[in-house]
Amino acid sequence: MIKLIAVDMDGTFLDEKSQYNRQRFYKIYNKLKDKGIRFVVASGNQYEQIISFFKEIEDDLIIVSENGALVRNKQTKFYHAAMPPEHYQFIVDWCQGFDDVEAVVNALHASYVEEGYSKEAKEFAATYAYNLKEVTSLSAIDDTIFKACCHVPIEHLKDYIDDFNRRAPQGLIAVKSGHADMDMMIKGVNKATGLAHLLSLYGIRANELMTFGNSHNDLEMIQLAQYGFAMADADPEVVDAADYLAPSHCKEGVLEVLDAYLETGNIERFAK
Repeated sequence: MIKLIAVDMDGTFLDEKSQYNRQRFYKIYNKLKDKGIRFVVASGNQYEQIISFFKEIEDDLIIVSENGALVRNKQTKFYHAAMPPEHYQFIVDWCQGFDDVEAVVNALHASYVEEGYSKEAKEFAATYAYNLKEVTSLSAIDDTIFKACCHVPIEHLKDYIDDFNRRAPQGLIAVKSGHADMDMMIKGVNKATGLAHLLSLYGIRANELMTFGNSHNDLEMIQLAQYGFAMADADPEVVDAADYLAPSHCKEGVLEVLDAYLETGNIERFAK
């Protein structure tokens, strides 16, 4: 029996307009709640940005944010990671080596950009970080750092990720995230580690877990779950790693699977 369902947001739960069918979802959510099945959001984005999509249930919803570095609900922080200062400084130095990299730094109390960034970079940051502050320099941030992210041209994304991972110290890793962005994170801290804290807290096993994702930062949580779903239009590596395939995020794929599970108790028609 499924006891916890975790969904990524961009490219998974949200459609191509960054929206979802609220009426359909809340019918499903209430049925899940009646059955004692927990619904969790697992995203690389900031808590404040994620919860803005779920104001109707913000008092109940647990969110694994910052790619697993922060697990919390409205009242309680269950877990958070912390990037060592020397690793964070490497990220700052690496970003400064490229004219077209303007990183957003996500931390416990806010997200940060430099005052001198381009208008486009600040608008990009504001899309995903609702609690956003400007600083004179990324080196001047006094906060618990979770990760940094940046938007680079898609044709250069793989080269930038490869360069970062080749030069980074042990303990750091760069991955592709939802909108062809680049996340620079604490190695070993990901959505699966965040979910593992919840599984332990609630006494839930991996064979009682269902997860949905579409990008490289979803791989670990898809592999963790007995019922790991890739979206039909997910990255090829994610599709290869998953045992189940959900319809496209443009076709309410997550809701299709959840409706089917609630109606029949069976999801084997989605098995690859």
